[in-house]
Parts: sequence; structure tokens; C-alpha cells
Amino acid sequence: LTEQQKWLNGLGKRGMFEWEVSLKDEDGITRTKTMKFDTIDDARAWAYNRCKPGQTIFVDGEEVVSR
Repeated sequence: LTEQQKWLNGLGKRGMFEWEVSLKDEDGITRTKTMKFDTIDDARAWAYNRCKPGQTIFVDGEEVVSR
């Protein structure tokens, strides 16, 4: 793995601040959990990396990415 991939894989597992992350599937099911990130930019990077087609990801109630 590249350094960028290792960094992306580590996001959400450690950080100074807790953020509420919600993942909404196209069938209407929403899952919410608290994850640790250092910055909102790290949370957004995680969301862009993890979002799959038919999903929408919210961080602290703000829509970050939708595919």
C-alpha cells in the first residue's frame, strides 16, 4: 500500500475529536456511529474514500458525499 492508502485506512480509528457519521443507503436504511478524526477535512476524506454507489454520507448532519 502507498502512504496515502495507509493514511486513508487509518482514518476514523484515531483522532482528537469525535464526529457523528451517518451512512444512508439507497433503500433508506441509515446507520450512525461516532468516529474519531483530527479535522473535518479528515472526516471528509474518509467519506469520499468509503462512499459506494447508492450511498450518502453525512458528518455531523452535513451531507459530505453522495453517489
